[in-house]
Amino acid sequence: MSNYSSSEFENDPNTPWYKALSNIPDGATVLDFGCSSGNFGEVLVKTKDCIVDGIEPYEADAKIAATKLRKVYTNNIEKEDTDFLESDYDVIYFGDVIEHLVEPVKVLKKIKKHLKNGGVIIFSIPNMAHMSVRLSLLKGNYKHGDTGLLDKTHLHFYDRDEITRVFAEAGFNISKMDYVKRDIPRDVLKEELNKIGLTASRGFLDSSKSVDASAYQFVGVARPSAKPVRVKRPSPSPAINEFERHIDYVKTVHKAQIKAHKDRIEELARENSELKQQNQQLRGKIMTLRKLLSKIRNVARREKV
Repeated sequence: MSNYSSSEFENDPNTPWYKALSNIPDGATVLDFGCSSGNFGEVLVKTKDCIVDGIEPYEADAKIAATKLRKVYTNNIEKEDTDFLESDYDVIYFGDVIEHLVEPVKVLKKIKKHLKNGGVIIFSIPNMAHMSVRLSLLKGNYKHGDTGLLDKTHLHFYDRDEITRVFAEAGFNISKMDYVKRDIPRDVLKEELNKIGLTASRGFLDSSKSVDASAYQFVGVARPSAKPVRVKRPSPSPAINEFERHIDYVKTVHKAQIKAHKDRIEELARENSELKQQNQQLRGKIMTLRKLLSKIRNVARREKV
């Protein structure tokens, strides 16, 4: 059995299954990709009179799902073609599945041909940019778990932009993007930041309420695009390299400033040496003038006598 076999539908608008369900029309033919034990599909059958098939690689889960859904396949779509599917669908549902795929773009491209005209993909995907993850990273913690945002079986991590990019690269436009909200109270944020010697600014607290920080999961609808979708490619360098490049830039500037200061110090030293020579020369001239003045005074005294 998988870690998600016992998941059940909650009649709560702030849950991914509820939001996904609200986007599936009555009587639709649905393929539940990664259906686990078939609990979500069973709700669709009972409440919306849908025809539901499933794909589930875990044999134990698939056997349970087969008692609830029309047909359940155990094929590995990442290693096989999709010819084993016997139907096309109004909806293909990826409920917290995309992040478990090795090559999600390839899978989305494969499955696209099994959508009926006007068919859609409905997805829910955990948000790696959620404030809880940010706090953990600030504390220097990054611990995987059996479920949740840091599920140890997740192969890729997503924020809103990355979700859009992956679907675009696979030839889909996201027509709707909703989210499951789980924000962190301000008092908790302040307390957690204080533990690591940080103070929560007003800007930080305000940003913690933004969609990207408070979304625990994104739930959306993607439609095949008739035209090529413009794809925003990910940066070839991870963020840490950007930071390192900034440090290198600062070091370069710092070295240049140090060299400029050293050059200026050497220049001032030369000017000081020249001034010392000039000072010695002036002293010599003053001594000569003093001697000359002393002679003139002596001559003047003798003439008076």
